[in-house]
Amino acid sequence: VNSNAMGLEVFSSNKSEKIQENVFDNCTWQELPNHGHGVAIIFVGSVLSYLTKGQIFPAVKHRVVDWRIKTKDDDGCCICGSREERMAVTLFVRPHGNALMKTLPSPYLNTDKKMSNNPPTFSAWNSRVATNYMKKKQRQKDSM
Repeated sequence: VNSNAMGLEVFSSNKSEKIQENVFDNCTWQELPNHGHGVAIIFVGSVLSYLTKGQIFPAVKHRVVDWRIKTKDDDGCCICGSREERMAVTLFVRPHGNALMKTLPSPYLNTDKKMSNNPPTFSAWNSRVATNYMKKKQRQKDSM
């Protein structure tokens, strides 16, 4: 296990759990504390988050930023050195387009909220998510 995550950062809205903070567009990003052969980092996406109402498996916003080994010269000045290689294995699992996006039955879920009698299909839900994403991107572009 090695220190830091070589540029892998997650969005954090909990400012009481600071690891290494960078401010970017009014968001707080934190580099993960470890990487290496003894570490598995698993990000859950929006489908599983939706199916568990974000209560058990919240989706994690993440990014990879340029990361270099930082050393100091004889005068104590910081020198950005070379990049180290990092490896990632990605597996995307998606439901069939006609699958219903029903909340998973679980005693760990707070089901006080009214559950929909007509859950959307994955195709319909995915289309809505993609449309909302593109609208957000367009608003960000327009505000620049």
